[in-house]
Amino acid sequence: MRPLLALVAGAALGGCGPAYYGGAPDLARTERGEIYVDIVHHGDTYLVHGVEALDVPEWRAWNLMTDVEGYPEWSTLISSIRVVRRAGRSVDAEFVPRALLGHDLAPVSERLTFEPEKFSCAMVTFENDWLRSLQFVGRIEALPGDRTLLTLYVELDLKPWWSRFAVRSAERQVAQTMENVRRAAQLPRYAKREAALPATPEGRVAVPRFTAEGVPPELARAATRALAEGLMRAHWSVITQEEAVAFLDYAKEQQLAGCAGGECELDVARALDAGRLAHGTVSRLGAGFVYSAALLELPDGRVVRRVGGAAPSEALLLEAIRAGAAELSAP
Repeated sequence: MRPLLALVAGAALGGCGPAYYGGAPDLARTERGEIYVDIVHHGDTYLVHGVEALDVPEWRAWNLMTDVEGYPEWSTLISSIRVVRRAGRSVDAEFVPRALLGHDLAPVSERLTFEPEKFSCAMVTFENDWLRSLQFVGRIEALPGDRTLLTLYVELDLKPWWSRFAVRSAERQVAQTMENVRRAAQLPRYAKREAALPATPEGRVAVPRFTAEGVPPELARAATRALAEGLMRAHWSVITQEEAVAFLDYAKEQQLAGCAGGECELDVARALDAGRLAHGTVSRLGAGFVYSAALLELPDGRVVRRVGGAAPSEALLLEAIRAGAAELSAP
């Protein structure tokens, strides 16, 4: 058993985890070595914010972050992982989660996008039988003395049955993962500077949440995921919910400042360095549903292409949106 796997197994069997604090993040406490974890829980959705200091330079932390095959060694969620495809800065992978209270969970398909200029990694998953969506962003910044500040944002949307179990141990699991990262960063294989990643591929697009007109918010969320999935399957680099919390915070600040509607979405997409914006609306029509979506060029907001359609059920609506995404992303 590898050293770090032994550590994770020991922590799980021992039923205890590292000390951490919540509330407001405090840089002085973080620099002293304390782990910060804060989780906001709304229904079946969890917004997670974690911060810690690593006793390694930022390039070494970056080596760990880009070692996708090494994730099971420090993640409390991932049991094993298989890389399916690499293209430029993007990695498509499938991971098998660790069992939850004796229940095996279905594998999760994910796409990771790495940005070395920002020392940032974003991850988004596809829906399965226990997970609606999981969006993750990790950022690293240099601290004095060859140390690194690691900040994690996660938006996790679980299906109801699993949510009841996750809430019991979410903070402890996040804190344990961050402690494992701290130890993993010291492994010898991360001690060599790696070559720079290739340039960002074209097709980087921001996908804000669909506007819901007379339909439940959950359907708008599902429609957003369907559009993002379709664009990712066309090998576009997709940014959803601003790489979790930062996107939401920026949009909220803009609304408070008096910005509304499509102009807000354009401002958010510009802030994310996206070259394009794909947004849509879903509404009810009789007993069925209709949707429309548009692809906009940034920074001017010029409409490149529009799609739309109708469907008699939610399931067929989502299929229509995925097909529409293929039309939006066509050359």
